[in-house]
Amino acid sequence: MIRAIKWWGESGTGKTKGLPGIALIGMPVLLVMLVLSGCGGDQKGGKMVYTSQEEGIQNIYLVDPGKNPLNLTDSPSKDSSPRLSPDGKMVAFVSERNGKRDVFVINIKGQGLVQISDGTGNVSSPRWSPDGEMLAYLSTSEEGAVHIYLTDVEDPSPHRLTVGSTDEGPPAWSPDGRWIAFSLTDDEGEGLGIFLRNPGGVNQIPLTEGPDFLPSWAPDSKAIVFQSTRSGNDDIYVVDVIEENIAIEPRRLTNNPEADLTPTWSPDGKWIAFISERDGNPEIYLVSLDGTLLKRLTINEASEEDVAWSEDGRLAFVSHLHGNADIFIMDSDGGNQSQITLDPGPDTQPHW
Repeated sequence: MIRAIKWWGESGTGKTKGLPGIALIGMPVLLVMLVLSGCGGDQKGGKMVYTSQEEGIQNIYLVDPGKNPLNLTDSPSKDSSPRLSPDGKMVAFVSERNGKRDVFVINIKGQGLVQISDGTGNVSSPRWSPDGEMLAYLSTSEEGAVHIYLTDVEDPSPHRLTVGSTDEGPPAWSPDGRWIAFSLTDDEGEGLGIFLRNPGGVNQIPLTEGPDFLPSWAPDSKAIVFQSTRSGNDDIYVVDVIEENIAIEPRRLTNNPEADLTPTWSPDGKWIAFISERDGNPEIYLVSLDGTLLKRLTINEASEEDVAWSEDGRLAFVSHLHGNADIFIMDSDGGNQSQITLDPGPDTQPHW
């Protein structure tokens, strides 16, 4: 993998910045880093969870700086979608150990397993509330529609957050805990927009209208970035959050004939990370909040996916650089790229 930083305007032209820092990270160096640290180098962001098929079945693993990865679930059943709690002590994940997909919580020592969902529908996308006291997740209804459910973690009693019969997208908690953002799709699978609903399940605000998906909050809870096909192909947009139900026109951040996907806001609020195929294969980019600066972080012929920010502004991601899906980390400028996992099975879904 090559360290380099390039800047473009939306036209895709411009000059290269930071070329003196170009370096090639070779496999022997990565192996030494993994042996010495147990996690591929100094991780200022702390603990990370991810899914791995290292032992033939997909389980949840924890990487802690200076230690070897720990198999938290060690189950013969498929486990996926791990999410570390805000205090770093618990992990929510989806498991098929009961014959269907349910949400479970386990501590970071691999102990104290508790089922959170009620077992009535297949679940996905568990998300912690900012205070760590609640979990929101998606679950299928008896009619086959997908809806958001909410439950207390200490005393699980899941209840549906939303109303209506249309499918809902993954929940996204606002950092201040006041709102849960989600997308809606109609019976034909067409996007209806991004909506807000307070955790009490009373107010619901239509924030956007159209084929908009995957909302991600600004750190100050005042704006949402999302993926949309309203322009004909997948691009990145941002919209201000106005609670008085005032219609605000979203601002387009990217404008490229290739797909721009899965935006997620940086913890300092200055950048949006996303996956783009504008250079022939899915790679990681940053775009500024006004859309004028575009920053390419990975430069190779492999596919990248599953981008996740740490609290201190580092990025974890999945790369197929060596054929298999492995997890890498890097600084927000694309520097200090290092490989976290070297397993024979795929490693995916990192979360700090």
